[in-house]
Amino acid sequence: MVVSMTLTPALMSVFGGLLFRSVPYRRAASARRAWPAPASAALSAAIWTVALLAAVTCIAGLLAVASWASRR
Repeated sequence: MVVSMTLTPALMSVFGGLLFRSVPYRRAASARRAWPAPASAALSAAIWTVALLAAVTCIAGLLAVASWASRR
């Protein structure tokens, strides 16, 4: 933890000019194509359902491991 707290700011100060520079916007020739059709409502609902299920599963797993670790 100490390494990450000291290394990250040091790297940001060294490479900050590259990390936070503004890049001019250039429109590519392929960007003139039409946007794809939006996803259907059913597909959007399915994606949100799967994302919510994955988030709940990850949080439950983390809580279970934290509970197990606190008892040791």
